[in-house]
Amino acid sequence: MSRRYRWYTLRGCAKAALLCAAIALACSPLLLLKGCGALPVIADKHVSAGCQMADGLTTWYALKHGAVEANGLLAGFSGPQILALKVIIAIIIWKFAADPGQATQDEQAVLAAASVVGCGASLWNLRVIQKL
Repeated sequence: MSRRYRWYTLRGCAKAALLCAAIALACSPLLLLKGCGALPVIADKHVSAGCQMADGLTTWYALKHGAVEANGLLAGFSGPQILALKVIIAIIIWKFAADPGQATQDEQAVLAAASVVGCGASLWNLRVIQKL
């Protein structure tokens, strides 16, 4: 499979991941401000779960096509194992996190951090995939 074709097959997933990551990363410094209007967006359990799924899918895809896992905590895992872990994390967030508007400030901070980390990693993965 050519490099160009691999990139186009991820285009739909990439657009969603880029949108989530752009929102999460652009607004992360604003999390320090109390009452930030961006916090409800990236602290939403749906965005956080989506970012974790984007990270899992892009990691699996990159590893399947010859990339090497750079995260020391996950270095011994295969692509399908990392994807399964991210699916489990996303399900836990989706099922057990507070609904939007009902989360405490601490819960919002945790969800926002999960969004920033997941979408940031998926952006990095997309960069790696482009270079494969």
